[in-house]
Amino acid sequence: MQKTPIARHLAIAIALALASTASLAETPDEAIAARKQALKHIKQTLNDILKPMMSGAKPFDKTIFEQQAMELAQQAKQPWPHFIAGSDKGKTEAKAEVWSKPADFKAAADKLEASTQALADTAKSGDPALIKPAFAAVGQSCKACHDNFKRD
Repeated sequence: MQKTPIARHLAIAIALALASTASLAETPDEAIAARKQALKHIKQTLNDILKPMMSGAKPFDKTIFEQQAMELAQQAKQPWPHFIAGSDKGKTEAKAEVWSKPADFKAAADKLEASTQALADTAKSGDPALIKPAFAAVGQSCKACHDNFKRD
């Protein structure tokens, strides 16, 4: 039986509703683990792949850099949904300000997402001289968020 457009839209709406409630079922411990894993991937991409190319410790490879910068832009979107209520307890390095200053925290997350997307866009040029300032902006975004929202 072929679905009508209305039935197809209803099926999509139901699937989206189920997907959004799945994240609500995440426990605080699961949320902490998920965001730590997401942030670990960001750190690995920056420190193990991109930073060595920017510093000259590894040869600059335009293709790899561009691919990894695009991956970083996607990774930068991953941690934020896992800062759920109740996940301020347990084994977390998040400061209380994540929850007491949610607008500031969201602004910091948005800044990281924007700076990583700008890096991915700039990486398409293949020109390290153009890429370096965009890479530095990502580092500044990371540092600002760590300074304000992460325990040492």
